[in-house]
Amino acid sequence: MSNPSPSPDSKEHFLQVAIRPFHGNAELEIAAERELRDAIENASTPIKGDTLDECAKRLEASPGRKGAWTCLAMALASLSLVAWTAWTIHRDWDWLKCMADVMDFPDRDLIEPYLARSLSLSPKQQLLLFGDPSLHDATGRFAKLWKSQPDRIDLFQEYATHHLAEKQSLPPDFRQVVDRLDPDNGYFALMEATASGRKSVESLPLPHGKLPRPLPAASWDIKDRSKMDEAIRHLERAVTAPRIQSYFGQLQLERFAILPPATGQTDRVARTFYFSYTKSGAADFLGIAKIVAAKAELCGKESDPEGLRRLIATWKRFEDKLYPQIANSMVLVLVSRTSSVLVRQNMAATATALGMDEEAKRLGATIEKLESLNRQRQDPARQQRVRQLRERAAYLLSVSSILEKYRPASKPAPSPEEMKPGRMMDYAVADRIGAAAAWVILLPSAIFAALYRFRSGFLCRKLSGRLDALLTPSDRFLIISSGIAPLIALLVLGQSPMGGRQWSLAVHSMTLPIGQILATILLMIVLPRIVARRRISRRGAQLGLAGKTSPLDWLTVILCIASVIVLGITPGLEAPRGERHFFPEMDAVDLDLPEARDPYKAWLFTAASLLSLATLCLLLQAGIAIFGKHSKALHRAVASRALAPAYFAGMLAFSLTIPLHLALERYWIARDHLYEITPASVPQNTYDRGAITDAKDELLKTLQSGD
Repeated sequence: MSNPSPSPDSKEHFLQVAIRPFHGNAELEIAAERELRDAIENASTPIKGDTLDECAKRLEASPGRKGAWTCLAMALASLSLVAWTAWTIHRDWDWLKCMADVMDFPDRDLIEPYLARSLSLSPKQQLLLFGDPSLHDATGRFAKLWKSQPDRIDLFQEYATHHLAEKQSLPPDFRQVVDRLDPDNGYFALMEATASGRKSVESLPLPHGKLPRPLPAASWDIKDRSKMDEAIRHLERAVTAPRIQSYFGQLQLERFAILPPATGQTDRVARTFYFSYTKSGAADFLGIAKIVAAKAELCGKESDPEGLRRLIATWKRFEDKLYPQIANSMVLVLVSRTSSVLVRQNMAATATALGMDEEAKRLGATIEKLESLNRQRQDPARQQRVRQLRERAAYLLSVSSILEKYRPASKPAPSPEEMKPGRMMDYAVADRIGAAAAWVILLPSAIFAALYRFRSGFLCRKLSGRLDALLTPSDRFLIISSGIAPLIALLVLGQSPMGGRQWSLAVHSMTLPIGQILATILLMIVLPRIVARRRISRRGAQLGLAGKTSPLDWLTVILCIASVIVLGITPGLEAPRGERHFFPEMDAVDLDLPEARDPYKAWLFTAASLLSLATLCLLLQAGIAIFGKHSKALHRAVASRALAPAYFAGMLAFSLTIPLHLALERYWIARDHLYEITPASVPQNTYDRGAITDAKDELLKTLQSGD
């Protein structure tokens, strides 16, 4: 609706009201009146917007500016939240890096201070968890722990295991302590077999060229016959002992009881890496297997069928007594499987050479069953389960997806409902960091808007402050709301398929969240500009403040929305499988821009290009604002005063999402039971423990059905 040109009375009344705050400065009063009079006379006609009478009424009702104090209050409130977040990120930075690269294991100098800082531990509890922190070698650290309670055989086992791993020998008083504390446990005889048999045998290299399948039995070079025989005697003594028992599990359970439940992702990562550093407490199965395999070959060379039968019985009892306890890691399960094949190959070859056809047949049948377990890894269904876990599970759990290759096909893979909590917890952590980063990116825009008024002269700055009162509370609400609306849309988008939250962070390495947040920030900058320009044009049209929205602003909006749509569509695209990796099951969806392949790379490049163009449009607008025409200076100064509260409100809104994401992180961690460490799963998480147990049970079943 157009308004007629203002009447002289309306014009004079408005001028008197507008310059009233300048009465104390005659020079400023005259200059302001002349500037406003020229603006009214030069305003284009017909005019759409408020009349001068309405403008005068609004200026008379203005209680005075409080915008600066409002902006300061919002800035300080948001700063406090972001500062707290920045401190927590700095404190947990090493753990966050571990989440980004799980192969970059932190050392104990990082783990122990974190746990000690986050827990209230007594000196006795610290000693139980870490040993003597003043020493760097594990042998010395846990020697002090054992000496603090010299009647505990579990502490001695741990100390002796570290001693064997680091010094290649057992403690000097090993046998005396074992005879005093646990003489009937054959586990310690296995440790003696491992220590005494080190480097006593060595496998000969296989011939060059194409190797036959299955591989033939290994040939052995006996370096020290006496050490090998001593290791065999220890092994025989171990399997004839009343029991073989490792105390590793109960010691880890005692340590686990000291640690309270994890309340955040960094707590969980710290506990995971803590338990990953503890030794398995298991003897070197493969080392013992090499000695037994070499002894089996020697029985053939010495034509000793009775010795071979005795060796077969000894190995069988070794498997029956020890293998049920190998639930500490998948590596031990696979080493045990390899050991069983290695030993039986030499036993079967020797049995055939000695004419022991029945034994050779039984051994060969078991070897075939064990080899079939290895061939099952190439099952397409198992490969699909690995990919599903990599694409849909929590980031850290996706690293364990390879365990699905060794899990029996009859065992169900984790369901989508089970994988969701861990995945959403990852996004809560990422969103919390992203909110703090967004605050930092918005800060220059807010400062630019707040200080832009000083780019013009003193008269323009004063007039812009006076004319800022033309905006009504509803106008300010619309301007501020337009800046917060993209953030609300981002939160809603995160719960929709377009948000990409149905994919693991391992799929895109933060590409999707970063792109979404950048588009949101750009929209939070440009949308208030569009709304502010339109509201100022309506309220100050009679003063020559009318103006059209810049095409660059609309182009920025279109580019940002298009980039969000492209990012949302990209993960759902189909691509050929099994063509990129040597291991087909590892060929999951990959949206990490430097490593992605088509069609993902083309779409990601499109989204990145759209965001780059939107950023360029925004920078061009900033350049126009700084170096634009002087005739638009008053309009831009008024707009900057309206935009500053909107940008500070956007910063405050982003900072308020930080505790929201923290609450979501704790909500989801309480519901994530796959990566949770429980008394039943310690020292692994629930998923790893289940996969390891299933693979171990399959191995035991195969051995029991064989020879």
